[in-house]
Amino acid sequence: MNIPAATVEAVERGVVARRYVAVVGKPDKATPRIEARISSVNLNPTWTVPVSIIKKEIIPRMRRDPGYLARERIRILGPGGIEVDPTTVDWAGEKAATYTLRQDSGLDNSLGQVRIDMPNRQAVYMHDTPSKSLFARDVRFHSHGCVRVAQVKELAGWLLEGTPGPHGAGSAWGPIEIETSIATNERVDIKLTKQIPVTFVYLTGYATPDGRAHFRDDIYGIDSPAAAAAPGPDVTTTGSVTPRASPKPAVKPAVKPALGRPFPAAETAPIPPGPIPSR
Repeated sequence: MNIPAATVEAVERGVVARRYVAVVGKPDKATPRIEARISSVNLNPTWTVPVSIIKKEIIPRMRRDPGYLARERIRILGPGGIEVDPTTVDWAGEKAATYTLRQDSGLDNSLGQVRIDMPNRQAVYMHDTPSKSLFARDVRFHSHGCVRVAQVKELAGWLLEGTPGPHGAGSAWGPIEIETSIATNERVDIKLTKQIPVTFVYLTGYATPDGRAHFRDDIYGIDSPAAAAAPGPDVTTTGSVTPRASPKPAVKPAVKPALGRPFPAAETAPIPPGPIPSR
């Protein structure tokens, strides 16, 4: 997954088998660069709200709107997993951040209907989303750090190839099996038979086998941290440039040699996403 390009590529035998549009972290909630292994796929996942979101977003919202958690189907769990009535919580105090907040499965769950689990220290993962309109935007830096993937059910099916399906050995996790399991509204955790490596990279410039150079905006300021402070031309840095054609040899007339023809202007082309390591 290339963060500046906000795209995910599934690579098989050194070739991109599938490519997906993604939504990644905001500049102030950056998606980290990591290497991990995908261990399971969760259908109808629940969402445990991170403590940082509880402190910065949930608590202030509950002070203004006491019915917010109930509408969003977010439960408050105390010690031992005992559910707590929101009206008994002191939202003005610090104790509110010590509870576990968990959103029920469903179409309106913040993780959507699919979560791709990839254990790592930063606790980020890939998942579905109910806010699918964001995938149509050119600029897709809207998440809290995790990666939302368009057509994530298709990606899940690719990841589950070779993993026994819902009926055990001899069955598979095809589109019908995945949709049927989701329709039960019950959480299903599917452990991959073979874990698949995944890498989140930050490439603002790279070349592809066709000889093209590709560029992406340095959205997090990692490549040039001082660039934001320095004035520069108002140009679009996201694009691709084809290699320059070789100049034709100069033609020597009888009187004096002629100048070689200038190089043709570089062409622009649609931007393919960046690569990720193979499956």
